[in-house]
Order: sequence, then structure tokens, then C-alpha cells
Amino acid sequence: MSSRCEDTTPIEIQDVAEMRSDEDMSVDHERHINLLDLPWHDILIGRILPYIPMKQIFSLQRVSTHFQELIRQYMANCSVLDFSKVASKVTKEAFLTAVERVETLRVLSLQNCKGWLKDDILMPVFSRNKYLQRIDLGSSSGLTSQSVHCIAVNCYDLRSISLSECHWVQAPSVAVLALNCRKLQHVDLTSCWELDDETIVTLIMTNPGLKFLSLAKIYGITDVVVDMVARSCPKLECLNIQGCWRITNSVIRLLGDCCPKLRRLEVEDCRDVTEASLARLRVKGVEIDAKAPRRLHEAQHPVLAPYPALYHQI
Repeated sequence: MSSRCEDTTPIEIQDVAEMRSDEDMSVDHERHINLLDLPWHDILIGRILPYIPMKQIFSLQRVSTHFQELIRQYMANCSVLDFSKVASKVTKEAFLTAVERVETLRVLSLQNCKGWLKDDILMPVFSRNKYLQRIDLGSSSGLTSQSVHCIAVNCYDLRSISLSECHWVQAPSVAVLALNCRKLQHVDLTSCWELDDETIVTLIMTNPGLKFLSLAKIYGITDVVVDMVARSCPKLECLNIQGCWRITNSVIRLLGDCCPKLRRLEVEDCRDVTEASLARLRVKGVEIDAKAPRRLHEAQHPVLAPYPALYHQI
């Protein structure tokens, strides 16, 4: 049965006032009803606050001590906290107030939180919220590999992690993450320059369920990594290796043969990856960031021979 009322006829405030007795009116003069008089857990926390943007949530904390306590109780029961849209305005104090009681987080996004965000602030959050499944620390410049290590030893159910533009990430912490968190499906390591083939191969071998993997601008990785991706990750849907100039055509061909679910490949600035290997993927419907030649001649690309219509599309 639906929980909605069947009679949806609007009732004007004026009509309600006429139905009320003089005694009711006198009571209202003695006591004013405000938002905080509504049931906190059933109404405010359960049905109103989840629809208020994070920016307004923080503003409410400054209204009064009662509102501050309401927001604390709301945060303590949150499963999702996304600070990315208020990253430039949130402060250390506001963040600590928001997370001091929370133990039920599943998603935590701190993308672009810079300056104030440090290991000693963040690590206790990971320690208390052991069932986190998605963490985004992209462009958080004030952290160190200690935070990644803390994730690795506490959040075993992790499915998605973004360390994009986190130049501070070190290979040993990612290796520990790979060995402890074996349910990863989405990993973004863009511009984690310190990582090498050995570390990323460990990550791939321990997480064969990967669907999204970004290794863009990790300039030291070689064909060894993409070869392992192709042989170990049959569910892979998106691979980003932009700027990885050591990658060659041979392993790109292998991706086409071993990753049937591949839908997007990003190879911009991979100087040794050419149309000789990409053409086969285009035929299979893989979206590629590198533009195809204006005309592909059948003699030069025999793989396209069975698809004459394709010549007129690319």
C-alpha cells in the first residue's frame, strides 16, 4: 500500500485557521513552533536534511547550538559525504565537526580539498569507517602515503579509489592497498608519478574484477602493465594510458583480443600507439580519444575489409 494520502485536495492556511478554536489560537500565542520542533530522526534527519546541499548543511551549523547538534546527529548517520563541491570553503574545524561521530560511511569524496586536509585529520575517519566502498582523494595535495596505507589496513571492502593528481603517492603504500583490498573495480592513479610496473602489476593481479583503470601520465610504465591488464582483467571497460609513451602497438592489439567488454581507450600522447593497432578496436566499437585518419584505405588496413561502410564514417 502506498504511504501517500489518497485525498490530495489542497488546504489553504486561511481555511485551517477558521477551523481552529479560540483556545488553540491562544496556545499558539504562548508558544511558537519552529523547524526544530519537528521529530529529528524521523523527519529532519530522515526526510529533509538528505536533500539539502552540503554548503547549506554547513551554514545551518552556524545558526544556533541546537542546529549544530542536529547536524552532528545527521552526519553521524550518513553513508555518503561529498565535500568536493564545497572544497574551497570547508575548513578543518567544519570537517572535524562533520565526521567526529560518523561510523557508517560507504562513500567519502574529498576531491580538491587542499591545504587543511592532513593525514592526522583523515586517518581516524578511515579507522572508524571500515566499510567504506568508494573514496576520492583526487588533487588532495596535503596528504602523504600514510593515508593510503591507513585505507589499506582498514577498508577491506573498498571498490573504488581515486588518487588522481596525488603526486605524493608512493609505490609501497599502493602495493599494500593491492594486497589488502581485493574487490577494486574503479582505480584512478592519474599522475601518480612514483609508481612503477611492479606495483601496478601487483594491483592488477590481485584485482581481476577491475572495470576502470587510469594510469595516465605515469611515464615509467611499459608494455608489461598493459599486457597484464589484457590477460587478467576480462571485465575491463575503460583504460586510460594517456602520456604513457613507452606503450606500443603490440599490447594494444592484445587488449582487443582479451578484453571483450572494453568500451573506451585513451591513448593521447602515446607516440608508439598508432592506427595499426587502434583500427581493430574501432571496428569493435571501442571509443578512442585519438582521432582516426580522415580516410582509411582498404589496402593499408585489411582488417577493415569486411566493413566497407566504416570507410565512409571515419
